[in-house]
Amino acid sequence: MRTASSLAALCAVANASSPVTRVVTLLNELKAKIEADGKGEQKIYDKFACWCEKTTARKAKDIADAKEHIEELSVEIQKRKGQLGSLTAELAQLKKDLASNKASQKEATSLRSKENAEYQQTKNEMEEAIGALEKAINALSGAGMPGAGSSLITKEAKQARIMDIAADLRGALEMAPRGIVTREQAASVRGFFANPGSFAQTAAGSKGVDSYAPASGEIVGILKDMFDTFTSNLETASATEAENLKIFEDLMAAKQKEESDLQSTLDKKEAENAEATTVEADSQQDREDTSAQLETDEVFFDETKKDCRQKADDWATRTRLRTEELAGIEKAVEILTSPEAQSAFEGATSTFVQVSEEATPAAARTRAYNALKKISRGNARLALLAARVATQTGWHFDKVIAQIDKMIVSLRKEEKEDLAAKENCDEMESKAKAKKADLQKEIDGYKNDIAKLTTNKLEAEA
Repeated sequence: MRTASSLAALCAVANASSPVTRVVTLLNELKAKIEADGKGEQKIYDKFACWCEKTTARKAKDIADAKEHIEELSVEIQKRKGQLGSLTAELAQLKKDLASNKASQKEATSLRSKENAEYQQTKNEMEEAIGALEKAINALSGAGMPGAGSSLITKEAKQARIMDIAADLRGALEMAPRGIVTREQAASVRGFFANPGSFAQTAAGSKGVDSYAPASGEIVGILKDMFDTFTSNLETASATEAENLKIFEDLMAAKQKEESDLQSTLDKKEAENAEATTVEADSQQDREDTSAQLETDEVFFDETKKDCRQKADDWATRTRLRTEELAGIEKAVEILTSPEAQSAFEGATSTFVQVSEEATPAAARTRAYNALKKISRGNARLALLAARVATQTGWHFDKVIAQIDKMIVSLRKEEKEDLAAKENCDEMESKAKAKKADLQKEIDGYKNDIAKLTTNKLEAEA
């Protein structure tokens, strides 16, 4: 823009024969170009300012949400830690109670087995003793013995049977409870054990029926008392066994229900503990990831605000300079189009140069050359124009001015293309920054998901 303005001014200086109206026209064109450029740049800056406003607002919200989320996660982590501490104590107590319950069941079962074994042994012994007593009573009382006409062999068989019964009764006497048999009775029974044959003497009746000696009657009475006592004791033992079995079964039912309740509560508490552990670990990971993302967002937010503020300052400076430039042009046009200027230039129909300079065309050429040389650094076309001006002969610069006009058009076209390219670049840069921020946030989210899945995998494998 400055190059085009300098060329336009140079054209006015070099063409000494140009009228004032042409200068005013050039100034007005320059003013219109500056205003158009200003509107184009304003449009670009407005887009950039809009992007700054939306981006900073979005990031500010992200930062505020992240801080709030971190606070919520911290509260959740503390809550879960307290819950885990309580659950740990509860689980330890439940496991202790469950182990105690199982130990009680095992002990009760062992005691019941021991009691039942003792009962079975006592029952068998009592049943054997009762059977022996019953057999002895029947034998000694004559029941079941052969009657009259028995031979000598039969009598000897009876005596042998009495001896067998005496042998069976030894165990019954040893099992007899204290007090059931007196010393005298015990002595008589032991005498029977010592010489059972003496109780098998027969006496001839009027009809020849054999019978035992009267001494056997005492033994039978003793044996009947023992029989009744053993029978009663067996019934008592059986009733006690049945009662003990009922007590054991009720106790085991209560213990098994208690065990089931304890196991159910333990399973529930272990599930709660596992869930609390997972939530606490996930919250820890989420807080770390959110903190990292918050740090990234804060850096981006600060840098964006800084860049936007710098662009705003640059835009303010550029706007001020453009305003001053337009004010200068308007002042120049005002001066050139004022009645005083028109009166002063009434005689100057073909030139805008002082009369004294008409005699020194070399000075005008030198001024044009110096102006071109000053702005031709890095520009081959302007350097070529400067060379042509330096080698120009004569006063008129029609060809040079035509080339300057052509170059002004070319430069304005290039400037327009540069502005369009700049607008496109700025827009692409803004979009790229926004997309980069969004992609970074998405990447951080994926990292968070990967970390959670890895944690869950390790817990599942454990």
